[in-house]
Amino acid sequence: MSKGMCRTLIPAVVAVLSLNATAEWLPPLTCHRGGYEYDDNALGSFKDSDKAGMKRFETDFRFTKDHRFVLMHDDTMDRTTTGSGYVEDHTLEEIRKLKLRRSGERIPTGEEMIGYFKGRSDVLLFLELKTYNHKPGENFYTDAVAEEYCRKLSQLVRSNLVPGTYVYSSTDYRTLRIMRRIDPDAKIEAILYDQFSDVWLNLASSLTRNVIVYRNRAQVHQRQTYTLNLLNHD
Repeated sequence: MSKGMCRTLIPAVVAVLSLNATAEWLPPLTCHRGGYEYDDNALGSFKDSDKAGMKRFETDFRFTKDHRFVLMHDDTMDRTTTGSGYVEDHTLEEIRKLKLRRSGERIPTGEEMIGYFKGRSDVLLFLELKTYNHKPGENFYTDAVAEEYCRKLSQLVRSNLVPGTYVYSSTDYRTLRIMRRIDPDAKIEAILYDQFSDVWLNLASSLTRNVIVYRNRAQVHQRQTYTLNLLNHD
């Protein structure tokens, strides 16, 4: 493995607790936002990581102003692109005129990323539903928009990806409930950033039958036994 590939993989590790987890289990490697040596979510990062033999990929789906999908982690475009402002304040046409800062690529659409992996049975895609932003005084993702978002994403995914090769994840449990309703067999991740609580665990178990990911490593270690019991309960 090259030094460059090591730099790509180490920051990209995401620990996922699976149904078959054991005490000796080690987490698989997931290319977080495509990989490390590109901009976040650049299409080239997914392609290069794929060519290097990686099989698990994570990315972030946001709506544009005209309700089209683009891959963008942050609320705003300031950090990673030549533009600025909230993603949801710009149309797809406006966003496609911008470039990613490091690679010079265009900001990829959801269709481009999903299309690249179309029909593949050897990959696992973690699709994070970014149905929120922090713009003061405005709620772009109303319940109606969240419903539209989920239905459009489900249609895109189910018409291109092999069943069992994708996971919907979010910190917005509204969208996870919607996805559970419209795609009952899909894998679901309930992402936790705050402290564990019985309320959260009960909510997560009501949504999740397949996979749960915890991003706080210390909390995973503190509650690992309880977590594994939860995951094995259908």
